[in-house]
Amino acid sequence: MPTKRVPELNELSPLILKVRRHLHRHPELSHQEHETAAFLADHLGRWGIEHTTGMAGTGVVAVIEGGAGDGPTVGIRGDMDALPIQEERQHSYRSTRSGVMHACGHDAHCAMVLGAAKILNSRRDALRGRIKIVFQPSEEVEPSGAEAMISEGVLESPHVDAMLGLHVFPHLRSGLVAIKPGPASAYADEFFIDVHGRGGHAGYPHLTVDPIVASAHVIIALQTIASRRTRPNDPVVVTVGRVMGGTAANVIPQTMRLHGTFRTLNPQVRDNVAEEIDRIAQGVANAHGATAEVKIEWGCPAIFNHVGMSEMLLGVGEQIVGEGNVARLPEALMGADDFAFYSQQVPSICFRLGTGNADKGTEFPLHHPRFDIDEDTLPIGTAVLVEVAQRLCSEGIPPEG
Repeated sequence: MPTKRVPELNELSPLILKVRRHLHRHPELSHQEHETAAFLADHLGRWGIEHTTGMAGTGVVAVIEGGAGDGPTVGIRGDMDALPIQEERQHSYRSTRSGVMHACGHDAHCAMVLGAAKILNSRRDALRGRIKIVFQPSEEVEPSGAEAMISEGVLESPHVDAMLGLHVFPHLRSGLVAIKPGPASAYADEFFIDVHGRGGHAGYPHLTVDPIVASAHVIIALQTIASRRTRPNDPVVVTVGRVMGGTAANVIPQTMRLHGTFRTLNPQVRDNVAEEIDRIAQGVANAHGATAEVKIEWGCPAIFNHVGMSEMLLGVGEQIVGEGNVARLPEALMGADDFAFYSQQVPSICFRLGTGNADKGTEFPLHHPRFDIDEDTLPIGTAVLVEVAQRLCSEGIPPEG
């Protein structure tokens, strides 16, 4: 159990749970995390942890100076933003804000990172180097909160030598600590397609060029990028997540807008998919007498998990939860996380914490309106962050491997 390796969790676990539920009740969208930031900063202040606020808008950064001599600076990231989703589960800590919920577990991330901060602060006299706690806004949207914080100097003063992060994951069984060394997530980019037709009366469609019909065919055709325009060995996902246009049932509009994402694991495939989106959208629209304007927004790169640090994490995980509850993931996942921007700058790892438990109803996927976590995993995630951070401080950054 985590409490054997991290005895502080015997007393602290109820507070971590309380923090998670408070944040879940009071979710805030990207770039709006003012109450969340104030809540987290208040706890840091009460514990005497030096911190600053306002980085990248709502970011909170704390530094815990070790008292046992020089050593690395280890950063720990917790993302703060929620999603524009109406929560469907009924429980005591249900979101109090209509249309907003923590459907990606950022409330849990912040609670575990806050708990790790308190424990590491209590151990600071025996700590070499220092810990930098990073509560980051706006993970879910572009522009990325990680990018903004890096540009404002979060990895400097003091310079961060290694970065840690975690993500709850309902597709893994509850309590499993898992990581994919090396490339671990997808590149995540967005596209906007404006399909322009000629509007008019719905009763006289022959006098119009219907952009809705043209858009429907564009959406279907985009799926051939993965099935017919990409090597089967190269994972690709193209998803249209928003379709916008029209004002009334009896009006054919002038324009429709499609907003989507594409996920890839290979930089060359990434470029090829962007070209195919443009080619297909324009060709299919033209075939229906319409035109298409395509805009690609390059987004989040892939996370790269430092191999040596990944092996360290797996060893620490075995000590905390036992060998049978630790896994080396065999392949990268098609989800994305702007933690990737940190991994481009300094040695970094972002591990997965399994939270799926059908008996507790926590098997629903990320971004689902019934998403929830098995809260019994909160001490596990906290313990792993504490032990890996302290080991990095005492032993330094291991070789890449």
